[in-house]
Amino acid sequence: MATDLTKTQWTGILLNEELTTELDLSIFRTLYSFEGHKAFASQVGVILGYNGKSPHGALNLEMKL
Repeated sequence: MATDLTKTQWTGILLNEELTTELDLSIFRTLYSFEGHKAFASQVGVILGYNGKSPHGALNLEMKL
């Protein structure tokens, strides 16, 4: 189910520390740096310093996937 948010509402969510963690912001910044703002979780994980067989694991947990 899609939700339409205004720019003000989205900004409020991003600035609300009860809703958005520093890791969430890092994930958004990293995704934004990719062409088309799309990347695999493993690509984002490596950039954020997660290594090993599953660099995407911590991100999936953070995103509740």
